[in-house]
Amino acid sequence: MTHNKLRPLTESSLLTAITVIIAIAGLYIPFVILFWTLPITIITAKHHLKYGLASVLISGVLLCMFMTPVTALPLIFSSAPLALTLGAGFNLKWSAVKIFVSSFIASLLGTALFLILTFYLTGINIFVEQLDAFKTAMLDTNEMFSSMGVTTEAMIDANRQTQNIIETLALVLPMLFIFNALLKLVINYMASSFLLKRLGTTDINTLPPFTLWHFPKVFVYIYAFSLIGMYWGTTREIALLYQVSLNIYLCANVIGLIQGLSVIRFFYKLKQWPTAVWIFIIAMIFLNMIIAQIVALAGFFDMIFNYRDKIKTDRN
Repeated sequence: MTHNKLRPLTESSLLTAITVIIAIAGLYIPFVILFWTLPITIITAKHHLKYGLASVLISGVLLCMFMTPVTALPLIFSSAPLALTLGAGFNLKWSAVKIFVSSFIASLLGTALFLILTFYLTGINIFVEQLDAFKTAMLDTNEMFSSMGVTTEAMIDANRQTQNIIETLALVLPMLFIFNALLKLVINYMASSFLLKRLGTTDINTLPPFTLWHFPKVFVYIYAFSLIGMYWGTTREIALLYQVSLNIYLCANVIGLIQGLSVIRFFYKLKQWPTAVWIFIIAMIFLNMIIAQIVALAGFFDMIFNYRDKIKTDRN
């Protein structure tokens, strides 16, 4: 009995120490900071939520000592909800979809807490800072071209384009933070499920193969209503409605693009196309927004008609 209690405590203590080390290393190697809560996820998944909460508390105290609370608290609150939700989902044997959806909500919550704590502890508005940094970069680029002897007409055109890009970026900043939360979730989900399997946890519910991904039809309606909202926001000069609709449109469009790629991947496997075809399709989507939009529309049509199920039925 004593041995069974000692092992979770020993393992949790070791993983908590690793958590603090990774977090401190992340100050000097920015990409590493994405993985600093992986040990907390593993603790929660292998033992229980209470061990994960204890690890968050202890690592939080240590990070406040090593980093100062102003730096440590936003970092802790931005990542701990995701780590604990992922670990709890694995521990309670939730379905992969339930784990992914609940963890995405937790990741969004963590991102919101990070923005709020950063503002109240430092007075820095991340939205404004990101926009100002982009403005500075664009202005420096224009000045560089001007010093190289670029014509006045070209500079006027470049400044106009720069202003349009800055205005668009200001509108879609909320969507960029949503994608940041999604990226953090995907990285941590894949890394934690891989590590848990390597550590001997075999009953991990993973997402279905990419060829079988299918989103609900509600995203089609969200996409359609976002277009209507953008139209009303423009014609009736309702700036807030246009901004909200634009962000929803972009998010829904990404969902459609993912489903469209899933359909293409399905046919790629079905027809046994060469790998070069898949690489070419991905490259064209990144290089040409029109092709990306066509693939997204194909994804929306598949949400409604579910071509893959029909093909499977016909083949059977």
